[in-house]
Amino acid sequence: MKKLLIILTGAVISLAGCGAGFGCEKYASKFSCSYVEEEATYKVYYWKDVFKGNEKDSQVVGIATGLRQCRLSAIMAHRREMAYRQMNWNNWSSSDDNWSERSYICMLTKDGRDLEKHRY
Repeated sequence: MKKLLIILTGAVISLAGCGAGFGCEKYASKFSCSYVEEEATYKVYYWKDVFKGNEKDSQVVGIATGLRQCRLSAIMAHRREMAYRQMNWNNWSSSDDNWSERSYICMLTKDGRDLEKHRY
């Protein structure tokens, strides 16, 4: 029994050390909330025409650490897209600025694998 307790304690410490902890209910994640919010690496997906519903418009626009940086990276990609449209589209207006919180996804990556989707 004592040996089993030692093994279990070691496993818990090991999981906590790699950010897995006991999970984060807020983000429905198997990783700790602090890991998800501040430490995890994310692929930043930006969906430039989210209201049209064409998921093929979604593209990776960068890599970020933490959810806040991921969201800001997506916002910057959106601003670049809107500036491009304003300069290159004849009838562009500010009503064409279609940002929403659905316009991006943060894909948590670890050890080269895509694991969880989140938003800030």
